Amino acid sequence: MSSVDSSFDLMAGLTSLDAAALYAATGPMPSPATSASAVLSATGHQSALPVGFYTDREIREKWDAEFLRQRCQLIAALSRSLEYFTEGIIWSESTASLGLMDDAMEAKIRALTDGLPPQGSYGSMWHTPAPLTQQVLVPQLLPHANLVVQQSVLIQLSIIGYSFYDGAKVRFRCSQCPKEWTSMKGRIVFHLFRLEGATPLLDPQTSEVLLPRGYSLYFRLFKQQCHETKGHRQGEHTVFEEPQWYPEEIEKVLYNVFWRIGQTLYKVSIGDKTVQMWRRAGNPSQKHDKSSCQACQQGFCQGKAAPAPTN
Repeated sequence: MSSVDSSFDLMAGLTSLDAAALYAATGPMPSPATSASAVLSATGHQSALPVGFYTDREIREKWDAEFLRQRCQLIAALSRSLEYFTEGIIWSESTASLGLMDDAMEAKIRALTDGLPPQGSYGSMWHTPAPLTQQVLVPQLLPHANLVVQQSVLIQLSIIGYSFYDGAKVRFRCSQCPKEWTSMKGRIVFHLFRLEGATPLLDPQTSEVLLPRGYSLYFRLFKQQCHETKGHRQGEHTVFEEPQWYPEEIEKVLYNVFWRIGQTLYKVSIGDKTVQMWRRAGNPSQKHDKSSCQACQQGFCQGKAAPAPTN
């Protein structure tokens, strides 16, 4: 296991973009309180991090900054296309940041959208087979009583989307013992949603916004178990540890998903490179343990990555 530098330039690669243009195209940086990626847990520990691990804040900022950078590149590419110019406007007006989707949230969205995103549909488009209906409360003025009341109305929504999964080298740190390890089988799944309708998609029980209007990008990360504590300290309970991603791997997978979005939806390119298949160099000391890998258990560990570029 090799150590890495514990600091990085979060805004690297953004210096060539005019700050005012970036703000106008993408909106302000999402607030840590509202950004879904703020709940990313880098290590499970808040202090005394070993060399090579980053703080939760550093990782969150890296995900958000790279998302905004690639989003800006896509908007710029669409603005140069007469056919998809209006799509660039829709992207620029979409307020959603990069969001972390857990099992509970994915289950809620599937229940409200007739099974979207569909299980096992990766690298292809999907959409609602028929318009969805959502009951919402809207204010209505009663002039004769000079009173505003809430009226229940049905709103029609439609969703199209795209799913893509990718791989990377990641790090783990056990929350139950001092063990640390790396894995060449880190996995991530992206779900892109485009919601058309007068309102966002709401949780009917809590009124929480599950999908905002316009475009939103959600992702899922996959955990692993520690070999040392597996089945010992937790009895019958299964403890999976959160992965920490290296900065260059974050850059790679976000470039890849926006390159795929540009090519699949609009036939435009956000950069000179195609999808990047390399991973950070590593020399695993033992074979991948499928029984300890959440991605394997859900069918995402497959295929081999190309070697990392040398320049």
